[in-house]
Amino acid sequence: MMLEYKDIERGVLGSIEDGGIHVPFGRGPSLYVKNGRDNSPIELIREGNAYVGVLGDALLSIMHEVRGRFLDLVVRIENRGDEALSPTAIGLRLGVDSYMDSYPEWNGKFFPTFLRCERTHFTGYMSSPLGACLGIVSRDPIASWELDYNTVSYTADISDFGHRIYTASLLLICAEPLPERHPRIVCIGAHETREWRISLFTLASSQDF
Repeated sequence: MMLEYKDIERGVLGSIEDGGIHVPFGRGPSLYVKNGRDNSPIELIREGNAYVGVLGDALLSIMHEVRGRFLDLVVRIENRGDEALSPTAIGLRLGVDSYMDSYPEWNGKFFPTFLRCERTHFTGYMSSPLGACLGIVSRDPIASWELDYNTVSYTADISDFGHRIYTASLLLICAEPLPERHPRIVCIGAHETREWRISLFTLASSQDF
């Protein structure tokens, strides 16, 4: 698998390519924290082979590991504080460019097609109009997921969600309520460390998933 970076110092991918399938990125991988309706990015800076950021007393990092035909995103949250880390959510923005604006450019974009949380693992894929897929799987439980929509301003004072999707995000921890099927990962306890390995891989068709 070939990786091209848009910003190598912050770990923002430009694209990945494997088996003749080109997947555009541009908005991550990155981390963010939600508190109520507030959504704030966590600044990541390259340190060795990891991209590291700080959230209060917690140290967060993403490592990009190419393993054959897989790109593994290894996310680690280490709470060094004496209190539980329990924001509304901590999200991993995958960064795949899903924004379909015009034809024929949108044929090369990958749309979130199937994202499913289970108590013990996560499976999903994004697909292009031409049928190619980007698989997204993890043997680790993922609390939930969400989509990053564009915003449309109808007046100077009112904004609402548009229908176009920038990218998809995995919520590593998330406050309830959650669907029954989703694992309950609502906090990182005092002096607790959790790690997730999310594997990305290309497929010629969703039938291969």
